[in-house]
Amino acid sequence: MHGPTPPPPGRRPAAGPLAPISPVSPGRLTDRECQVLDLLARGLSNGEIARALTLSEHTVKTHVQNLLHKLRLRNRVHAAIYAFESGLRAPAAPLRPAAAAADAPSG
Repeated sequence: MHGPTPPPPGRRPAAGPLAPISPVSPGRLTDRECQVLDLLARGLSNGEIARALTLSEHTVKTHVQNLLHKLRLRNRVHAAIYAFESGLRAPAAPLRPAAAAADAPSG
């Protein structure tokens, strides 16, 4: 009557396809920042990344801050999403359930 009905509280109106989380090319990152981003996207903490790359945790924090700044991202979650959207990180293959693997014919 007076225009479209607003969505219920807590719901966003339907929109078209979502824009990428960052318009910045992964080519702006150094090789080390790409390595850190890959491990971050796997869910590793700064300490775990530091051990995996034989770096200090302080150095890892610096790399994370640098890549967030370069990519214009707000946090680690956005960085992980970016890693998948940009193709730097491919989704892992789904695991086969143990029961299905046990029932599968061998041969």
